[in-house]
Amino acid sequence: GGIRVPLFVSWPGRIAAGRQVNAPVAHIDLMPTFAAAARASPPAGVEIDGVDLLPFVTGHSPPNARPHQNLFWQSGYYRVVRSGDWKLQVSERPARTWLFNLADDPTEQHDLSEEHPARVAELRALIDQHFANARSPLYPHTIEGPVSVDHSLARRAPEGAEYIFWPN
Repeated sequence: GGIRVPLFVSWPGRIAAGRQVNAPVAHIDLMPTFAAAARASPPAGVEIDGVDLLPFVTGHSPPNARPHQNLFWQSGYYRVVRSGDWKLQVSERPARTWLFNLADDPTEQHDLSEEHPARVAELRALIDQHFANARSPLYPHTIEGPVSVDHSLARRAPEGAEYIFWPN
């Protein structure tokens, strides 16, 4: 699991070997893709956030088409949107915002939030709009703890490391 984990798909006779799609997708796309592969209809009356990836992996989508314009995720106080090459991360505890241009900075080393306030506002509006209609978690968190930003939990975080609170 993670943000930049490749997805490998194999379906001999349906997907050409070596075919690549260089656009972000998410776990939410698996159910619609499997349903389409099985020629099954998604459940009626249920909103599905994911998309069928088969047109993209088989080459039947328009050139340069992307499965998603925006991808969202959250965990407790932490919310994120990726829109094109821009990624905005917002933490409510503590109150903190990070903005990255993933085309120039794929490892998210340079926070651009202070240099691009208009982009922050645009992406924050996307987050607010998306989560305004989201349902509450089925299993609310019962504990939370500080997690060091950009440091493995396997080692002690260096002095002065930045923390967010992560619910579990």
